[in-house]
Amino acid sequence: MESITFQHVAAIPFPCQGHINAMMGVCKSLSSKPGHGILITIVVTEEWLSCICGSDPSKPNDNSNNTICFATIPNVVEREKMGDFGPFNEVVKAKMEAPVEELLDRLDPPVNRIIADFELQWPLDLAIRKEIPIAWLWSISAFFFLHASSLLCFHTASSFATSLYRYHY
Repeated sequence: MESITFQHVAAIPFPCQGHINAMMGVCKSLSSKPGHGILITIVVTEEWLSCICGSDPSKPNDNSNNTICFATIPNVVEREKMGDFGPFNEVVKAKMEAPVEELLDRLDPPVNRIIADFELQWPLDLAIRKEIPIAWLWSISAFFFLHASSLLCFHTASSFATSLYRYHY
């Protein structure tokens, strides 16, 4: 029988409910079969951990095979900016990387795999610096692709119509 290599995966979701829920679902799927030698640490802000676990701080770490845990970074966005996605997105992209890197340096056992939300973008630089393989999570539902194809068709048709209009008039 071949030996199982232990993997410690850091899961880094974009700090919004739909992204965190999607990342938690992926992590549950990855950890669903015991005996695969995997530990997953989901990295969230302190505020999001309190939203996930409510008043019971042990709640998020309750899973049947003890392979998923949470680790927190300080809140990187002031509450005032949370309502406006543009500034929120910019702050997350500018200020979240350093606390995550510091956290990864402290985790024991050391992280040797990263799953990151594609919306963040900066985890690629982090993974390259630390020489850790990275996988991306694209958390948009399949319905998006149905809508995207209709936009593409509309854009193509409208561009064609605009071109015809300019050519004939």
